[in-house]
Amino acid sequence: MEERVHEYPELRGHLEALLEIVENAEGTVVKADDAEERVIQELRPLGRSAVQSWAERKQRRLEREYEGRAGITRKVKKTSIGTRGLGQIELGEQIYRQGKQQVRPFSETAGVSCRGYSLGLQRALSDFGADVAFGKVPQKLKEHYGIEVPVSAAQTITERHAAAMKTQPAVLQRLPRGGVAQLVGELDGSMVPIVSIAVTGDQSTPRDDRKRRQLSWREARLCLARVPDKVSGRYAATLGGPAAAGAMFVDCVIRAGGGRATKLHCVGDGAKVSRQTI
Repeated sequence: MEERVHEYPELRGHLEALLEIVENAEGTVVKADDAEERVIQELRPLGRSAVQSWAERKQRRLEREYEGRAGITRKVKKTSIGTRGLGQIELGEQIYRQGKQQVRPFSETAGVSCRGYSLGLQRALSDFGADVAFGKVPQKLKEHYGIEVPVSAAQTITERHAAAMKTQPAVLQRLPRGGVAQLVGELDGSMVPIVSIAVTGDQSTPRDDRKRRQLSWREARLCLARVPDKVSGRYAATLGGPAAAGAMFVDCVIRAGGGRATKLHCVGDGAKVSRQTI
């Protein structure tokens, strides 16, 4: 272990800092919250250094591999920057040319793009972007992950993932034979504010979008179906009416493993509903 860590001095410093927190020789770490905060502060740069070292090592290995191939010539070396959940990673990526085609071995094999965002970071941005206004997302990300991103990235990524949800397979309507023995399900609604911008009309219509902003309320319906002894389940949401919500709930039940032999235990808040056979 000592020999391996010696090859990565940037990792060694962070590991030694963690050991100092554990040993607490000076007795400065008294509260558990203090110990946790200091460990988190060291783990973030440690993780970033680990990913950085992995990328550099992979890049050197790819250079040795590609420079031995026939028909491959060096082109330029570009600085590739990517933002991960642990922070920003910067790498001098060697680019090659094969005939008229440009080849970027690191980007292609590592599944990254310059100035791109990792899937983990996109997940965090989408979670925050779905909960609060886009302008507040960078502040929350800085607080929880210690990294900074522009507001435009939060909006673009959240909206892109929201649009991708529309391309999911069509709602399943027909219950299959058999199915799991038991499912627990719930369907409930909540009023959410909807902001829309009225279209510009004649000269008397304000040109400023903020002055044409209109607020309305719509009911969002959320449903869940899961096997009783499992934590994860199937979720779905819609702004549609009762018929759309019912079809969505059936879809959740089917995707959670429900069938014609499944007993469905529905949890509700006592609201009156109409009985309908699925």
